[in-house]
Amino acid sequence: METRNLIKFGKNSYVLTLPSSWIKKNKLEKGDSIFVKPSSNDLLISSTSADSGSEKETIIETNGKDLNTVLREIFVAYVNNSKVIEVRGEVIKDNSDIITNFLQSFMALEILEQTSNKIVVRDFLRFEDVSIINITKRIDNIIRVMLKDCTFSGEDISESLAQRDQSINRLYYLLFRITRASLSNPHILSMTNMSAVAILDHWDIVQSLEVLGDTCKRISKGLSGVTTMQDKKMLVDCIEKLDTLYRESMKSYYVKDKNMADKLSTSLKDLWKEFEEMAYSNKSVSVSYVASVFREFVVHIRSINKVTLNQL
Repeated sequence: METRNLIKFGKNSYVLTLPSSWIKKNKLEKGDSIFVKPSSNDLLISSTSADSGSEKETIIETNGKDLNTVLREIFVAYVNNSKVIEVRGEVIKDNSDIITNFLQSFMALEILEQTSNKIVVRDFLRFEDVSIINITKRIDNIIRVMLKDCTFSGEDISESLAQRDQSINRLYYLLFRITRASLSNPHILSMTNMSAVAILDHWDIVQSLEVLGDTCKRISKGLSGVTTMQDKKMLVDCIEKLDTLYRESMKSYYVKDKNMADKLSTSLKDLWKEFEEMAYSNKSVSVSYVASVFREFVVHIRSINKVTLNQL
């Protein structure tokens, strides 16, 4: 980091000299415009404006590629902020349903054109309209509903949980994209009104939440194999314990209450030990399996708790 002195210029202005290496790197000359954006105690100086430049377009040729490669390339185009994604070639004809369903996994994408050998997709995401905090809270709320659904052990809720998990995945991909964009583009970072560290904290939280969504599906599946009402009641009681500690962990994160998070650390450790004993000592294979999944759930709640404890 270099230190620069302010130079008084006229009655109301000041001049700040810029490093010559930065001028050369950005190929600037005398008379060129630079763009300045105040942000809290910072001042963002850029050689390009936030709105300048042409929109990024990606053309994906599918000939000679397998379907999984094509899907990976679509994902890469999405997370790297391509405003237009055009998929061409022979793979489309026999896999159009798979490709269109895959495109629906991503928020803000809309199919503009579709033929037997071409799909054109437009991205309508505006970073200034998206709240990272709200995305985190939306995923959090879905997890709470999924946990509650797991207590209805006598019902087949697999389809409902799968749909909610898909919603989590769409929000997860969106936040992954915003995180990458914010850390690589100062203009986008300024739109979030968050520091880079705060964004990384949310990303850590959401990674744990995404796994918790998958874990809820495993809990439900495991409960379907439990045969006795006594075991089911015991496991439902365990889910309610998980739900309580999960909610408290998320609350401590939102309000940045490190004391609360510190107390939760002990409760989570004790609950993990309880599930470990259940997993190894219970004679029912199904109960042991569910207890082991409970233990994994606690591990990810503890990860959320650690983020709270490590916040600045």
